[in-house]
Amino acid sequence: HKEKGLVPQPSFSPTDILKSPLLSLGEKASLARLLPKLLGQMRGNDPHDLTSAAALDEESACAYLRRLSPNFADYILEPTMQMFCGYEEDDYSIAWLLWLMAGFPWAGDWWSFKERGVGRLTYEMGRHFDSDPGTTVITGATINAVTIADGVAATFTRNGAQETLDADAVVFALPAPLIPAIAPGLDEARLSFLSSVGYVGHHIAHYLLETDARDLPETLLLPTKDGFERVSNLHFWPREDGRIMATGEFKGQFCRATLGQSEDAILDAAWEDYVTAVPAAGNARFVDRHLQRNDLAICRREAGFVQRLKDFRALPPHPRVAFAGDYMINSTVGQAHWSGLEAADALTA
Repeated sequence: HKEKGLVPQPSFSPTDILKSPLLSLGEKASLARLLPKLLGQMRGNDPHDLTSAAALDEESACAYLRRLSPNFADYILEPTMQMFCGYEEDDYSIAWLLWLMAGFPWAGDWWSFKERGVGRLTYEMGRHFDSDPGTTVITGATINAVTIADGVAATFTRNGAQETLDADAVVFALPAPLIPAIAPGLDEARLSFLSSVGYVGHHIAHYLLETDARDLPETLLLPTKDGFERVSNLHFWPREDGRIMATGEFKGQFCRATLGQSEDAILDAAWEDYVTAVPAAGNARFVDRHLQRNDLAICRREAGFVQRLKDFRALPPHPRVAFAGDYMINSTVGQAHWSGLEAADALTA
């Protein structure tokens, strides 16, 4: 914070937010007006179903909360949501935020982010399918089209040749807006919803560096209000060999603005935020660096999305088609997997 320097923010819990020195007594009292909405959502919250918050799907969470507390919106909410999601101001609604908060530990169980190890989860799922005699796993293929009639036919290209896979049913486990292009024969209601789903980018940077600087901060959240328009959060991790691994996540708007640019150009631009936040790192000598690109990273939850999702989920079940992905529930890899298992169970039943 330009005026208050480094401000500790232990967590995103209501208790820690209301203790924050960034907020005046008036802002804290104003934020307390949110509690009835939160308590109401907690009473009817279904942590497996985002649409349990559909009645709150009124407006952007940032716009709503800025009226209650500008400092909360600019210095706690904005950088925190950028850190988790790359979300800009209009990318998440008050319905999504309160549904998420209603499932936090103080509400009993925040199942979304239980430690499970996403890599291990994916790996074990692959091992399961490999060992199942009833499953054939095809990799290195590009899906061209999926047609649905009395059965399902998927045409795909592998090793330069086109092949067709016939099946009884299909689960589309893709970002929603990619589905209409390969399955234009779906009904209009489903195509309309899938086409309406937006995504934000969320890149992750890794810089391996050498520097004479010491006592670099472990973790910082960087508010756009203070001029940090590229990096949402950064970390400095000392290594046993004396080098330092600096990591960080990028803001959604920066990902959009640099779409198509080279890895070096993006990493150079992002590093300016690191040095602005931590001037002592300005003399760093890079040993290696890497950009993990995620152009379609996380589903947007803008105002109106939750109601559209509720309408989509209320459509009569399709006998041969189901959908899986972060847009069906919440934006984590674990939940996307879970939604796929639910979809497959529904079809096989």
